[in-house]
Amino acid sequence: MFIILVMLNGCKVEKDVTISGNFPSDNNAVVVVTGKAVRLIVNAENHRFKVRIKNAEAGFYDIQLQTPPLASEQVNTSSRLGKVVKLSFSRIISKTIYIDPKQEVNYTLRLELPKELNDVDSMPSRVFNKLILKLDSRSYDSRVYEDILAIQRRYFKLKDIRERQLSQKRDLALESKNMEVYGALNDSLIDLWKVELLPLMITEYRGLMRKNLGSVITPYLISKVNDLDQHFQEYQSILKHLKDKAASSEYAINARSRLKSLESTSLGQKLPEPKGIDLYGNPFKLNLTHARYTLVEFWASWCVPCRANNPELLKIYAKYHPKGLNIVGVSIDENKNAWLAAVRKDGLIWQHVSDLKAMGTSENTGRFNIIDIPNNFLIDDKGTIVAKGVNADMLRIKLAKVLE
Repeated sequence: MFIILVMLNGCKVEKDVTISGNFPSDNNAVVVVTGKAVRLIVNAENHRFKVRIKNAEAGFYDIQLQTPPLASEQVNTSSRLGKVVKLSFSRIISKTIYIDPKQEVNYTLRLELPKELNDVDSMPSRVFNKLILKLDSRSYDSRVYEDILAIQRRYFKLKDIRERQLSQKRDLALESKNMEVYGALNDSLIDLWKVELLPLMITEYRGLMRKNLGSVITPYLISKVNDLDQHFQEYQSILKHLKDKAASSEYAINARSRLKSLESTSLGQKLPEPKGIDLYGNPFKLNLTHARYTLVEFWASWCVPCRANNPELLKIYAKYHPKGLNIVGVSIDENKNAWLAAVRKDGLIWQHVSDLKAMGTSENTGRFNIIDIPNNFLIDDKGTIVAKGVNADMLRIKLAKVLE
């Protein structure tokens, strides 16, 4: 998911900003505000809180409302050394807001409680952590970002409902041993978010962008969305028509950079070479001499979907490597030992490369416009991109056409 990152950009202004709100508990409740060079902690008093940020800069700030865990949710467990350790469930409400001191210096948060409930002291963590904070502000960019979050909440709620429905139907199919229906429902669960709901949500984002060409939130979203390739012309047009400060913001610069990098990784273009070291610590060099087609697969040891996909890639490699398929694994790992251990455990017998940097700082993710993994490019023996972002089934169909 691209949406909530804590980052700050924009011009510094000499103004203090106040963030205040309601919080129906004074039971050691604290509020934590985090941003660039900012980390402030205050106690809630009389069911209210107020945080003052001196010389605030425009950008995103993360707000957390925290209360002690319930005694009933604390459990004892044994450590490796045999000592008894008390575990508890965190009770945290998180919220990211956009602040611009030039537009507004007072930001008010409203905590929405379920009906007929006026305190949170006895609320279990599973309920408490889902409470919603809404922002009241006259700031244009803040309101636009709140509209984005409202769209996001609606789709996350729909995702939860649909997942429960599909899971129930899948379990019934398993009980009745109808494996064909079970498999179809399982596939639907896997594809529900990325294939079905996420594209719809981003479509609504684009509608909001077109209505708010003067807001910095518009280029911010373009710098984060994961469908640039499918809607390249539309995003390019939106960036071209940005107004006022949005057009010159750092978010706009980042968005234009993403679009520029996308041009070099579109179908028919020659794929740039991944950078980093191989498994033995040597500088990586891509060799296409003996391969008719090469799959450049972006993954990481910590990526659960990536690791789940590796057995399928091994089956495909075993079938098509003798016919001319090569695979290069581009790891987005910071920890070299974790990377090497994952390669060994999963039995990945192809070439590997990593610059040992995280998703946000890796030169490979930036150059290849990768914002989520697993992801990939299929290139021919000249390095030309013939397919991208293909899952295992799509890859089998493509290779059957070109290698059989």
